[in-house]
Amino acid sequence: MKIIIKLFILGISTILFSCNKESNELKDFYLNQDRNSDLIGEFLNLNDSTIWEFRNNGEHYGFKLEDEHKSFQSYWYSDSSVIYELNYGSGLYKSEEYQSLYWLSPEKYTLFIQAILSEGVVDKDTTTLIRK
Repeated sequence: MKIIIKLFILGISTILFSCNKESNELKDFYLNQDRNSDLIGEFLNLNDSTIWEFRNNGEHYGFKLEDEHKSFQSYWYSDSSVIYELNYGSGLYKSEEYQSLYWLSPEKYTLFIQAILSEGVVDKDTTTLIRK
């Protein structure tokens, strides 16, 4: 019985280590990518009163206006039309990646985002954010 318990603990430890290693590699990849500098800063989502903050170092925060502190949300990078996000997983939680189409208004005050769903299908709903 002790051998079975030891093997079970060893198996769980191996799974946790491999998930963390994969997550760390993804995180490093995201942190070393280019970002559109026009996206850096805070944007307000008028639909649900959340602030989306895109930082130059690759961190992305999301929080409610009434919150006292910013909760870490994800890592990000972008190209000319897509934002790539990594919800960082650790332990038993695997990292998840998301992509969204984006475009800015000509004056770069309003950010429009549409999620890219599975198999490249674009969500019909558009999230509109204004620069804070």
